[in-house]
Amino acid sequence: MRTLLDLPVPLRPVDQQRNSGIALKAIDEKIKADAWIVRATEELRDAMSELLLSGRPSAGA
Repeated sequence: MRTLLDLPVPLRPVDQQRNSGIALKAIDEKIKADAWIVRATEELRDAMSELLLSGRPSAGA
């Protein structure tokens, strides 16, 4: 009976693995940046909504 340890695991050449790692890291950084933008936009939306719904005059009025 074969076990999982007996199965061959094909590996890509090291340079391809390295390039894949670089690409995945760049994608991860983009996801983090996008998440930061989403959080900042939500905070701005909440602050503006509170100001608009409070009936207080704006700073420029």
